[in-house]
Parts: sequence; structure tokens; C-alpha cells
Amino acid sequence: MRKGLRNSYLILAIVFLNNGLTGITAISSGAKRIIDSPHGKRHIDHHDCVLNLLMNSMERLSIVAFPIYYYTRIYIYLIHNNSH
Repeated sequence: MRKGLRNSYLILAIVFLNNGLTGITAISSGAKRIIDSPHGKRHIDHHDCVLNLLMNSMERLSIVAFPIYYYTRIYIYLIHNNSH
């Protein structure tokens, strides 16, 4: 039973970890903008912008892809767990 629960909740653990990393990234990006704004830097470097978009895109992809992967293969997990 414990092995079955580990397989079932692994996807949730990955999603929670990913959300935590996204939160840390958002907070650090906001802090960087707050620090840069008083110094007169209003222009955001295009490399920073692309990296922020890429980070958000990868986070969104994993949030959508992991549950879909899990639910499309749930029968494989159920068959594997019931055979033991």
C-alpha cells in the first residue's frame, strides 16, 4: 500500500516543488525590480525578460503536463500496484 501511495503522490510532490520554485522566482524578480527602480533603471534588459518568460513557460508546461501524464497512465499504475 505504501508503494502505491508513493507512486500516486509523486506527481503532487513535483507540482508543489515546482510551485515553490516559481514563487521564489517571482519574489526575487519583484525584489530585483524594486531595487532597480529607485536607481533610475526603468529599462528591463531583454535577456532578463526572455529568461523570466521562459521560467514561467516551463512552470506552466510542467503544471499542465504532469497531471495529464499521470491521468493518461493511471491504468498502468493501477495494474502495476494491484499485481504486487
